[in-house]
Amino acid sequence: MAIFILGMMLANPIFAQNSRKMDVFPVHQQHYLNSNFTINITFSSPTPLIVIQCDIKYNASILQVVGIHKGDAFDGWSGDFAPWLLEVDNENGIIKNIIAYSPNGTKNGTLVTIEFKGISTGNSNIQLLNVVAGDRNGIPVDIIIHDGSVEIVAHPWDVNNDGNVNVLDMIVIAQHWMETPESPNWYPRADVNNDSVVNVLDLIIVGQHSG
Repeated sequence: MAIFILGMMLANPIFAQNSRKMDVFPVHQQHYLNSNFTINITFSSPTPLIVIQCDIKYNASILQVVGIHKGDAFDGWSGDFAPWLLEVDNENGIIKNIIAYSPNGTKNGTLVTIEFKGISTGNSNIQLLNVVAGDRNGIPVDIIIHDGSVEIVAHPWDVNNDGNVNVLDMIVIAQHWMETPESPNWYPRADVNNDSVVNVLDLIIVGQHSG
């Protein structure tokens, strides 16, 4: 009986439609300021898709695109067959005309991998826009979209929060030497190891990560 019910569900076009999805993966990430990282745009479908097209929106004040790489799901993509269509706009925070196709269709995998750099602290949504998916007959199909997000944080040893770990951070620690939370000029970031006192241990940690 269970096999019969499962077969009926898979044959139901409404079920098939609802099980067709496209995701930002991982759905949420946290990375340090000035670091590079990647996100994948993945998809799955109960029936083969011959083409997917989409745009990707992000916060250009938080993230910048430094690279776009073809995924493993499709045979061709716009970066190869129509590079003039693929547009990266790091001023307005959008990638336009990501297009991937396979003549025989494919059911799941990675559409594209995007390399970002965190340029300031904060949160950025990763939104999939203008998504078009087509089956083997070139018929548009519905696909459920799951967006993602990225949080960029400062290194705990980046005491002055400028995105670099160097002698300037050591100077800040020296300026708050031996201060505690009860001190009038207490600066929590100078207490790198969070032991409630700014001392040589904080200086050592910053020195270990300098440069």
